[in-house]
Amino acid sequence: MHHIALSAGVTSSATFHPIQNPQVCDQQIFGSTFEWSEANWIHARRWFAQHVNVYVLSLPSSTARRNVMRVSLGALRIPFQFVDGVDMRHPNSFDAAKKEGLIPASFDAARAQAEAYNPRNGMGTAGSIMGTLGCASGHFRAQTRGVNIRPKAITVVFEDDVSPEADFIPKLWHLVTQDLPCDWQAVSLYSRCPFGICASPHLTRVQPDVNEPAWRCRHGVNYGFQGMAYRTSEIMTIQKLWKPVVFDEKRPHCLDVDVALASISDRIRFYAVPASQSPGLLKEISMGSSRVDINFQKKTPVNMQASKEVASVPAKQGPTFCGNRQSADGCGKDGRATGWCSLNPRNCQKCEGKWCDKTARIVPWVGH
Repeated sequence: MHHIALSAGVTSSATFHPIQNPQVCDQQIFGSTFEWSEANWIHARRWFAQHVNVYVLSLPSSTARRNVMRVSLGALRIPFQFVDGVDMRHPNSFDAAKKEGLIPASFDAARAQAEAYNPRNGMGTAGSIMGTLGCASGHFRAQTRGVNIRPKAITVVFEDDVSPEADFIPKLWHLVTQDLPCDWQAVSLYSRCPFGICASPHLTRVQPDVNEPAWRCRHGVNYGFQGMAYRTSEIMTIQKLWKPVVFDEKRPHCLDVDVALASISDRIRFYAVPASQSPGLLKEISMGSSRVDINFQKKTPVNMQASKEVASVPAKQGPTFCGNRQSADGCGKDGRATGWCSLNPRNCQKCEGKWCDKTARIVPWVGH
C-alpha cells in the first residue's frame, strides 16, 4: 500500500514503522490454532466461568444478527447476554441516552454534526454522525452493564457481527493469564492497522499515533471494537477519561470509540491483538454495518432544525443516486449506501452534494 501511495505521489518515501519490534507479534503465525490438551480446556472453562461475563451489543431490531450470535456462541458453550444498542432513528433516543448518562448532558449533537461536515474533517461522505453517536453510546451501556449487574473480573463486549474462533475460551484464558501484564485495563481482541509496540507474541501496547493531528483524534490506526475485554474494576476509571474525548463537539472523529481510546492510550493501559494474527480469537462476519446504515438514514442530528432551503424535485426529473445504484446520467457506483444523491453528475462523481429522502426532497448539506 505504501508503494502504491508513493507511486501516486501522495506520501513520503521516509521509512515508517507503525509497530516497534513487529517481529515479536505482527505475524499471522501467532494467531494459529493451538493443540490444547484436555486439561487446558478444563482449566480454561473453569477460569472463564468464574471470571468472565460476555455481552453482545446489538440493536433490538437486528433479529437476524442476534440469531447468528445465538448459534455461534451457543456452539462454543459461551453464556452471554444481549445489550440493546442505541438507535438514533427512534424518537427521544438521544435525550434518553443523556438521561441514562451514556452521553454527557452538555453534548451538542448539532454542533458536532456541523464540525463533521467541515471540509477539514471530511466526514460528510460517510453520512451523518448519528449512527456513530449511537454506537458509542451502546458501547458505554454494555461496559456499564458489566459493572452494575453481577460483575465478574473481566467484561467482554462483542458486537453482533463477530464469530469467535472455536478455541476462543482457551485463547482468552492464555492471553489474560500469560500475556497481559498485571496492570492492564482494556484489550481489543481484533485490531486493524495497529500502532504501538509489540509487548508479547499476541499483543501490542497501543500508543497514540502522534503522526496524526490531535484535532482529528489521531485518526487512522488501531481500528477494531468487534471484541473488547475490560478489567471490570477499571471500567469507570477508563470512562472518566474516555467520555470527554468521545463527546467533544470540536473533534467529531473522536466519536469513533476505538480511535478515541487509542488517542489517550498514553493515559490508559490499552492493549490489542493485531488483526494480522490468523485465525486469532475472532473474525468479523460480513453482515454490513448498522452504524453506517443509520448514518445514511438519519440525515440530521436529533434536535437540529432542518434547513429552510428545502426544494422539491419534480417527480419526472427525480434525483441522481450515487452509491449502490447506477444512474442514467453516468454517475457510477462508489460503494456508499443508496440514498446519497445529487442532481449534479460532477457532485456525484466527487461524492458531494445533498441527501435524498424517500419522497425525493433534497435537503442541502450543512456547510455546503
